[in-house]
Amino acid sequence: MFFTNSLYICLAIFGLGLIYRISTWFRYRIGIDAREIRTSARVFAAIKGIVLTLFSVKAFILLRVFVLDVLLQVRLLREDFVRWLMHICIYGGFMLLLLMHALDRFITSVLFPDYYSTLNPFMFLRDLFGVVVILGLAIAVYRRFILKVPHLRTNAQDHYAIIILAVIMVSGVLLEGSKITSHSSYQKMAEDYTAMPDEQELKSLEAYWAKEFGVVSPNIKGPFHAETMELGREVHEMSCAECHSRPQ
Repeated sequence: MFFTNSLYICLAIFGLGLIYRISTWFRYRIGIDAREIRTSARVFAAIKGIVLTLFSVKAFILLRVFVLDVLLQVRLLREDFVRWLMHICIYGGFMLLLLMHALDRFITSVLFPDYYSTLNPFMFLRDLFGVVVILGLAIAVYRRFILKVPHLRTNAQDHYAIIILAVIMVSGVLLEGSKITSHSSYQKMAEDYTAMPDEQELKSLEAYWAKEFGVVSPNIKGPFHAETMELGREVHEMSCAECHSRPQ
């Protein structure tokens, strides 16, 4: 799935960038005094400083800073509400998508034993988080290219970040739409989860999904008889309803 793979790629890039930034403290030798300090001594000092900080009163200060300044970005909110909203939408929505969608097998499915990506509220939340990120990107484009906020510089990195995030989000929306209407995806679901139906039950289920779930069927065209829809609904409730919510 391109959308999920793109989220994995972004996470990997972020992780590599973070590792690179941290490694600079161990690699660079600034000043005459630092030339005599070996890398092993820096690593030991870093570990010692982290341990002493975590097991001291400073840990509460770090926690407060992490919640207020990193997660909630209160300092940015005090300066500019629109800018804060943009950051919260992009970073918050993307991280929630990453945790609940790209990493769903490791996080969401562990927290919720009855989790299915095609079942509400999970399907709705995934779409909601996607809309939140798109809203944040729209605000970013508006501020940089339409409103043209004074003293706001836009360089190649800004263009790249906006474009790559937009490609990930828009491709995810298009992919989800294509899977909703996909007859081949429906057929795979029917083959895997329908318990030995006869031909009439399969036709009725396909008619029900064409009308209620948006599947584009090359075999069946509406309008459908009430008896066909009732039989399709019964087969759906027995075989599909447990893990499929209506995408509408």
